[in-house]
Amino acid sequence: MEGMNVPLTIYKTFVSRLLIMYALSTGLAIATVGGLMIFMPFSLDRQEHHIIIGILVISICIMLILEWLVFKLQLKPIRMAFLEGVESYQSYQSVYFRTHRFPEFAAKRILGPHLFGLMLPMVALTLLFIHMGRLSIPYYYIVLVFFTGVLIVCMLTLIEFYLTYYFIRPVLLELSTRSHAQFGKELSLGGRVFIPLKLKLRWSFFLMGAFPYCSTVCPCNSEQRDGN
Repeated sequence: MEGMNVPLTIYKTFVSRLLIMYALSTGLAIATVGGLMIFMPFSLDRQEHHIIIGILVISICIMLILEWLVFKLQLKPIRMAFLEGVESYQSYQSVYFRTHRFPEFAAKRILGPHLFGLMLPMVALTLLFIHMGRLSIPYYYIVLVFFTGVLIVCMLTLIEFYLTYYFIRPVLLELSTRSHAQFGKELSLGGRVFIPLKLKLRWSFFLMGAFPYCSTVCPCNSEQRDGN
């Protein structure tokens, strides 16, 4: 029974790390964008502040719902492999490939539901209330907030991308171990390269330039170390 619980522990640790990272990045994005919206360098009356807070709450709810749905969809094959088991070597190989691509999926999730689920409703509702005369905010400030939010989310995307590479390593090792024990075959990438090394190096240099102290958690060659 104890041996059977080890893979489940690996999976739960993997998910908990992803959720903690997601919560921190989401909190930072919300604090940055929300701070720019709430603490504006303009004189706003109390009603306008209430409208802005309402816009932020609606936008955050939309973002959280969309991102949670996408996160569950992306995680489903890995969850099924650990909780329900795998019946064929080909299925293990498919899950192995998908796990290797999970950093890519994480980046797409942030640049998709995370970014636009927050920014688009916020910008659209703010522009609507400005057009209705309920908010007295200059249009250029909304553009500034939008591009600031995009910049912050892009930075967070790079951080999550490389941290996810670190988080998937025990999962990849466990999948390979279980495949060898069950079918006598080890899992490998078979020469596949999901993200070119040159592109990962560019992202690494950009991230280290923006966050110098993050260089120790940005192993651009982690994919090569975890799978052949």
